[in-house]
Amino acid sequence: MKTVNNLFDKICTKENILLAIHKAARGKRKKRVVQQVLANEEAVADKLLGKLQSGTWRPNAIHSVKVINDGIQQKKREIVCPDFVNEQIVHHAILNICAPIFQRRFYKYSCASIPGRGVEYAVKYIRKAKADRKNTKYFAVLDIRKFFNSIKPSKVFHAIRRIIRDKRVLALFARILRANKIVRLDGSRIKRGAPIGLYTSPWFANILPR
Repeated sequence: MKTVNNLFDKICTKENILLAIHKAARGKRKKRVVQQVLANEEAVADKLLGKLQSGTWRPNAIHSVKVINDGIQQKKREIVCPDFVNEQIVHHAILNICAPIFQRRFYKYSCASIPGRGVEYAVKYIRKAKADRKNTKYFAVLDIRKFFNSIKPSKVFHAIRRIIRDKRVLALFARILRANKIVRLDGSRIKRGAPIGLYTSPWFANILPR
């Protein structure tokens, strides 16, 4: 399958940055930083656009974390706290353009964090498979222990290179993938493969070859 080029200029439009601001703000509009950005969105968009176009944009080198109880089983997870302006908005801007390209390459029954799929899509398939007694013999419920932590950024980057050949966009992804250092609650610093809490991490998980 052919790789895709000429994406950087599509990412670096003011319209795309403004769209990214509003996408990143969903569910967070009560936060002060989000309200400040929305009140000055034109200026924020211009500033981010300048950084991206000049090649000076960098994600935060180190992230702090918070611990949440996640899911039905209330598993304790360390979630990174990304910078709203410098990371969340930029991640959305990049994926506004790249996500549709990635999604065309995904396995058709990958569901988590993918627009238009999700739980209902997965449940519908499982019910259909269960009803097909001729071709469905086994079901297995599996979980990969600490999956996101075990992701190797180099493998994600090589997978992206098989999809995208725009060097400036590849540089953006390389910077995001290298920004995986976190400070834990006990003060220790470690590297995480694809930290949970970054908007890009579920997409990186799905990009990895199966």
